[in-house]
Amino acid sequence: MTDRRISGTGCLLVHGYGGSTFEMEGIAAALERAGFASRMVALPGHGEGYANFGDYGFPHWLAHAEKEYRAMAEHYERVLLVGFSMGGTISLNLASRYPVAGIVTLSAPVFTLGLWPWPMANLKLYGRIAVLEFRRLLGLHKHHHGGETSRDIAPWKGYRGPVHFRQLAGMHKGCKTLRALLPGVIAPILIIQDARDGLVYPDNAWAIARRVSSPDTRVILTRIRESVTSHHMLTTHRETASLVEEEVVRFCKEKTLDRRP
Repeated sequence: MTDRRISGTGCLLVHGYGGSTFEMEGIAAALERAGFASRMVALPGHGEGYANFGDYGFPHWLAHAEKEYRAMAEHYERVLLVGFSMGGTISLNLASRYPVAGIVTLSAPVFTLGLWPWPMANLKLYGRIAVLEFRRLLGLHKHHHGGETSRDIAPWKGYRGPVHFRQLAGMHKGCKTLRALLPGVIAPILIIQDARDGLVYPDNAWAIARRVSSPDTRVILTRIRESVTSHHMLTTHRETASLVEEEVVRFCKEKTLDRRP
């Protein structure tokens, strides 16, 4: 049978929980300027104004990203994965099961909703979720649009409704499954996270680095100076967006050159 794949590299970009492809647009544009084909995955139920967000969960999102990966792998000799936040969790899962050419994780969690190993950080998250859910049940919830200053510093578009406990439980299970799969990640990996990330505890970066089997594992810790945002939105934050785009393009170029005959 004739191999109809295009001789080249495709980059699959996966956004985070509640977000949208907006989070990955800067990286996609930078990759395309560098000559790479890129595709941004739009996870089911995500996007500005989607009313059915609660109808989906982690298994649906993983299955959809896997479908997108398989489609790209049919057309390109090499596929690189770039995942932000939960998109990084999904990308790591795929990288443990498929022969990807490389993987970049940005602010990606491998631990969620547990009292260990970071009890205070997780208790703070529990409390915030509980308050939001309680207000929703009492009809007091208002969509959170974030402060104007925060949006200027780190633009974001996506689902703005209440947090769904069922989805978070699914995410917790997905992370638990992933931790057992991480030794199966043998592709080159670049891990980027801020040292004061307020949503995904920074030690997640080191947990990924320790557990994967890749002989080419790099970790970059950014250090955002402002004290307004959660320091999580590395892909759009005015202090880190350009750096992230440059490092992703550099990594993809290196892995493409490494694979050439």
